[in-house]
Amino acid sequence: MKIRSFFRNSRLFKDEAGSYSLEAALVAPISALLVAGVAFLLIASAQSSLTYITANESSERISQHWNNSYKHPVTGMFSTFQRDPLFWRWNQDSSSAWLWGGEAGETSSLVRLPAGDSSDGSILSRKLSGGAAGWPAAYRGAGSFRGIGWNREVAVEAAVPLSLPGGFGLPDAAGGRSTKSIAEPAEFIRNVELALGYVPALKAVIEGDKFRNLLSPWVDKPDIVPDVDRTLSFRHHSDAVRYLRTLVRGQERRIGTEETGKWRLIDAMDKHEVAHQTYIGPKQPNKDVRDQLMKDAELIRKGKVKGVVWHFFRRTGDATAGPSPALKKLLQDNGIVFVIHS
Repeated sequence: MKIRSFFRNSRLFKDEAGSYSLEAALVAPISALLVAGVAFLLIASAQSSLTYITANESSERISQHWNNSYKHPVTGMFSTFQRDPLFWRWNQDSSSAWLWGGEAGETSSLVRLPAGDSSDGSILSRKLSGGAAGWPAAYRGAGSFRGIGWNREVAVEAAVPLSLPGGFGLPDAAGGRSTKSIAEPAEFIRNVELALGYVPALKAVIEGDKFRNLLSPWVDKPDIVPDVDRTLSFRHHSDAVRYLRTLVRGQERRIGTEETGKWRLIDAMDKHEVAHQTYIGPKQPNKDVRDQLMKDAELIRKGKVKGVVWHFFRRTGDATAGPSPALKKLLQDNGIVFVIHS
């Protein structure tokens, strides 16, 4: 009882002087640690976003400049006298893997970025090394290529060390990764035309069973090689569109436009974001065709598609097909590839 009375009546325990100082001494360090921790996490998050942006930009440049390793990695400029060897794809790029079925043609390559002297000097290494152009000095990473037949892609990883206090479970580096597919409309068309030209020639000189065994990786897969014996002429535009969608494995898509009209209907958009358009019979640069051309040029210029290919087929009963000389020039001037199927 005396002890309880002492604590109840003592001025020492009734006086509140110094309580604010005690609270501040306890709360201030905790608040400072929380604020510092949030700031460090924001720094790490920002660096992760920056490394992803850098990796995405680098992979985009590599995929767009894939057809010529001498192109400037940022601007894409190059001299007309500087080109890769004619047949470099046959043993390095896996584009010809369709000749032996696909899996046997798998190709891969890895380059540390920035490459410096570590590059082996091959064409693939030179193409991947350009991905580090314009990187900050502290950035490190890697560029890789993987290709199986026509399915080819490049990946870029970028990382930067973080100078954050240790012992708090904070990351010591921030990184990002981006993967892009390689789309080369002209090379794709050349390979398709090569297959369509050589398959009937081989079939004519090789016995049926031997021919089927030679092409078994492909003839056993539906819709890989179209019917090459078919006469490529169509009575209706819709028939040609269906054939083209099977050929490029594409789907119809509608994309909005701003400069010409309100939208552009894509007959077949393939997985590489290349737009394929279908035309029957001879074509002149009339108003309707010019409007379609300007829409496609706008889509290319604004990056809404990776490329545009116009396919010209013969109309049934008509031996002529394709663009007129004036239309050819307009297509070439606007970066549109055209193919005349006969």
